[in-house]
Amino acid sequence: MAVLVDFTGSARAWAVDLVQPEDLTPIIRYLDLYGGELAVGEIGTDSKTPLKRLRLAPPRPAPILEEPNGAPNPFSRRKALRQYRKRLPELQAEYEAIEKARRDTNRVKIARFEADVKSFLAGDPNLPVTDLWSAISRATGFLVEDPLYWTTTSGKVPSRHIVISSDGRHNVLTSSFAKIHKSISIAVVSGTAGLGDFSRYGKRVRHFESSEAAISYTLANAMRGQN
Repeated sequence: MAVLVDFTGSARAWAVDLVQPEDLTPIIRYLDLYGGELAVGEIGTDSKTPLKRLRLAPPRPAPILEEPNGAPNPFSRRKALRQYRKRLPELQAEYEAIEKARRDTNRVKIARFEADVKSFLAGDPNLPVTDLWSAISRATGFLVEDPLYWTTTSGKVPSRHIVISSDGRHNVLTSSFAKIHKSISIAVVSGTAGLGDFSRYGKRVRHFESSEAAISYTLANAMRGQN
């Protein structure tokens, strides 16, 4: 998931509900549970700068009690099942140790990311330039990275989402319109500004008044892929 925040004076003038550090907490909790990646970027003068990224590994599947496959007859299957039941506490303990190590690693990464993003979001809120397309191009590049790691570790193709809090008034002549891949869902928080230049993405855009609502919608969308 990518989140872009407008640091320009025009976003303040249009009373856009800009993303705050606490708005990201539900996303981080979701990633801690399921794995995935969050990137936060600037819309403004430095829209081409690297994104702030948090990457959390997915959990391993928990061991389950089921009849082992491949046994040639019922007697062999029952024997294999008894042996598996004996090993289940050991497998469960191994799983819990691995999961604890994953969550401990996550806590360190999350603390570092939250401190970095808090400082980032406290930046100058009155930048004069709105380089919208460069910011979206950078975020789209992040979202369409090869998903091999995620499909290998979780067995699922990650869903792709972008949340943008901005008045949507691009004003940099040297930056051209940025396409957003059709696999990416788009949620825009633009306050009283309407869709502005976001209207160029057509009916794909979901329009919200608040950042909290946009993120809640996007998370609900992402969670459908976990079921």
